[in-house]
Amino acid sequence: MADQPAGITVDVLQDLASTSDLKNFISSQGNAVFALGKELLAYKGQPVSKAAGSFSASVSLSATPPSWKAGPVTFSFKPSAKCTVTIATQGEDFEAAKDIGDTTKTDNVQIPAVPGMTYINIDLDFSISGNVAGSGTAYGITISGKAAGSTDTTLSFCQPVASTTETQQALIDAFNDIVLPTSPNASFARMVVGSSTRMTFDGTLSLELDVDYGLGDFKLAASSIALIQKAYQEASKAITFPTADAKAGLSATIKYTHTDHFGLIITKSDTNNAQLYLVRASTDETDVNVGISVVITTTALSVNADTSQIQQAVQSVTKSPALGTTVANAVAPKIADLESNALSKLNNEIKKLNGSAGLTLALSSQKGRTLLFNYAVDLSRPSIIAQSWNDLLSNNIQDATQIPGFTVQPGSGIMQQFKKSTTLTLQFFNLFKYSDETDFFGHCTSEITTDGIRILYQVGVEQLVAENSAKGQVRIYFNGVANKAADGTVSGASVDLNIEMSESSSAKSAALLVGILGIVDSSALQATMTAMTTYAKANPKNTLGVTAVLNSSAYGRLTFSPFAGGIGGKPKVDQTADTANWNAIHAAAVTLMGKDLPFITPYSYADLALYNSYCDTGDSGALFNRRHPGNPAAVPSWFYQGAVPALVDYFLIATEKGLNLFEDLVTLAQDLQGTITQQQFGYIISDTTAIVKDDINMDYAKPIMASVIQQAYGAGKVDVSTAQTSSSFTTTLKIS
Repeated sequence: MADQPAGITVDVLQDLASTSDLKNFISSQGNAVFALGKELLAYKGQPVSKAAGSFSASVSLSATPPSWKAGPVTFSFKPSAKCTVTIATQGEDFEAAKDIGDTTKTDNVQIPAVPGMTYINIDLDFSISGNVAGSGTAYGITISGKAAGSTDTTLSFCQPVASTTETQQALIDAFNDIVLPTSPNASFARMVVGSSTRMTFDGTLSLELDVDYGLGDFKLAASSIALIQKAYQEASKAITFPTADAKAGLSATIKYTHTDHFGLIITKSDTNNAQLYLVRASTDETDVNVGISVVITTTALSVNADTSQIQQAVQSVTKSPALGTTVANAVAPKIADLESNALSKLNNEIKKLNGSAGLTLALSSQKGRTLLFNYAVDLSRPSIIAQSWNDLLSNNIQDATQIPGFTVQPGSGIMQQFKKSTTLTLQFFNLFKYSDETDFFGHCTSEITTDGIRILYQVGVEQLVAENSAKGQVRIYFNGVANKAADGTVSGASVDLNIEMSESSSAKSAALLVGILGIVDSSALQATMTAMTTYAKANPKNTLGVTAVLNSSAYGRLTFSPFAGGIGGKPKVDQTADTANWNAIHAAAVTLMGKDLPFITPYSYADLALYNSYCDTGDSGALFNRRHPGNPAAVPSWFYQGAVPALVDYFLIATEKGLNLFEDLVTLAQDLQGTITQQQFGYIISDTTAIVKDDINMDYAKPIMASVIQQAYGAGKVDVSTAQTSSSFTTTLKIS
């Protein structure tokens, strides 16, 4: 051991009792001396209440660095370890989120100060090591190391001492009363009344499926959280967005980061009661940016862009025909505008930019889960508490809502969220700028209530398109809620379909939104349409919006042509309802988009059936099967009537998916009727995810959704409202 430094010191082996965790669990041949600084010498012999302030302490270690094995975790000091001691009238703030719906808001969960007590707050910079292997079937905490990059010290202890206690003795008492939170033998019970502990660490969770990191799901019964977890993980796997293929000649940057941060807070308010908080936040993020060379030719006087070549260029890099066609769709109506620009302006732009034009693709995938648990711990049953705590730390908890002595508090729960994004940016000199950002998103919240478990989830897709200064946004998502009773049944299950569309800084786009209301019901909504038009003309740069909310009774009234044997069976000859649905989609598409995309106008349901037959069988004559899109490469060239094949393919396949949407929404509504089981509600979560993934094409979402709203609106109860602000005007249709 190095020479004893001057000032007040606390020697673990010499000054602390054998029952102290710091002395009891210390490794053989190890020791540590905390030198608390010369400034505290002035208070030696005086009451500790007079020594208020923050003091940095050096840590002097034995030749063999000490370690402390407390349960499954080993704590140790490095030579650079830090220690801070603060003497104050209360314990330091311990922040924790109490509302799992908004974990950005935190509350101080520190217990109130007790009159006549002074608090010695000790922050120790421990290193941590532990077992990282999970059992694969049980639930619990597995602590593997110090929280990477944490700005907090590893362990913080807030120790109350009588204010009249002499300063040096108060410091020794505070260190003596430290209880390592992972230690066995009823660590809760051995904490001093009024004390609290916070620990930050890296960790892992052994779930039933053994598939994720985190703190244990022990606020919910195993079956509940496992089902939700599985549904979302499978959905995450199933939702496949394009991945960038950075070939020679392309500029590419790829970044991957992963962080896990955990917190455990224990407060002991009196002899028989303690509170345990477990918090976790995690983010996985992958960013890829690739510059793509688009096929564009320039001459001294003009610019020419071949939409089919652009479609192929984007597809070759993104591996996504859909993204390629999206770009081609955006470019096609703009070619004439570009070529008709004043030649002098165009030539200046070409000269200035050396004939360059480009497209950038950005892909990202984010997944985050935040778990928050709050237990009330009954310390009047010390032997039971000791066993439960040991089981929790050793992954030996099967149903943590039933841990003896641990009562889950209302509000405890889990929130899962993930987001996958694709962003395309296309620029022709300074004449035309286009960007398209599409996000798939989902989050699920499950929380304990006084009556059981409440499950809320949202899953959807969002597209934001910008052309020069104009912006258009479409957001389609499901909101679901259900209550799970103690017997495992689920009641009150409901899922709303939300459709949100907005446009800004574009008179043409504003007219398009008004046109959607005209498709729904031009007579009954005429006054609203007039108000929207008037607002848009008076405020051309503001945002105009249309929102529709359909509950299950509304979308359950939709009609479709059923297959023999149900979904997955064979189509019937009678396709009257599907024909009517497609005609409605096509009419809406022509009304809303036909001027810019004239190639969609000539086609009919019979043409769609012929197209599908070629795709599905390689020949004409087969019965139209909207569930089998087939291979467009088998379609003969004459079918496209001189249009770019990829553009026609994209439109027809999008409308096939739109037809499936009608059937899938009705099926969802039927599944929601009555009291269901937890497993069935899990299927509903998966079903809505599949609808978002498989049935919704965002580029043709407006005409498809207009047709859905139109049919649901016709036979339902409708509440129409408008909301106007200084920057926006929104019309909302609530249909039940």
